[in-house]
Amino acid sequence: MATAIEVISEQEFVSELDEKEDNPTRWKIKRLDGVQYIEVCRAGAVDYNLAIMYGLVGWENFNDFDGNPVKYSAANIKRIPPLYLQDIGFEIMLKSELKGDARKNS
Repeated sequence: MATAIEVISEQEFVSELDEKEDNPTRWKIKRLDGVQYIEVCRAGAVDYNLAIMYGLVGWENFNDFDGNPVKYSAANIKRIPPLYLQDIGFEIMLKSELKGDARKNS
């Protein structure tokens, strides 16, 4: 019997790159729904850019070079350094994959 996917509205994620920081950037991510997950994996490989567009829903303590907060927007996602984008994309996909009993019930 199939079991519905629990779609979590939002979770905070701190990149390993910031773990030792006193006040790290907190990325707000959400699990992809089933349709989004299929679209992200459509070509047989994960489209991390698309995963980030669907799964990154905000941030806290992300500042520009002058220390000013960068407001969350799709356009400002391109201002995130590449290694952070990689961590964010991996975490979104990890949270979106079915685990244990959910996998055998899908």
